[in-house]
Amino acid sequence: MRVEALKTLDLDPHARLYSAVFNSEPWNENWSVANASQRLNCYRSTPNFIGIEAHEGETLHGFIIGNFEPYQSGKVYVLKEMCVATQVQRKGVGAQMLSKLHSILQDSKIETVNLVTRKGSDAESFYMQHGYAQAQRVGLYIKNL
Repeated sequence: MRVEALKTLDLDPHARLYSAVFNSEPWNENWSVANASQRLNCYRSTPNFIGIEAHEGETLHGFIIGNFEPYQSGKVYVLKEMCVATQVQRKGVGAQMLSKLHSILQDSKIETVNLVTRKGSDAESFYMQHGYAQAQRVGLYIKNL
């Protein structure tokens, strides 16, 4: 399996994978490929984009998308989306992508990663197993309009 920086501008395969994964258990969301494509392309076009993807042959197994932002005396990477194909979850794909991401970030002198995920989920457990901790001084606030 190849795990490398995401360089392609064609995110259609990523959008198809995203909608398939997040429309399934445990997320049960309602993503069309078109909406997923809009979301991912929005992130892809942000300043300071850094993405990772995992392939085996021509098959896309997963990706990470985000960007870094200036913060106080350094930079913070905001991990916007991580997606691993259902059939290869729990087989090390996510861990390999996260490791590659961390390596790229360290080489770029980025020392912090921020992300949002569902509390109590397997995703939360995955991140915590890889050294992430729940923020104690900040919270997520939502207002429906």
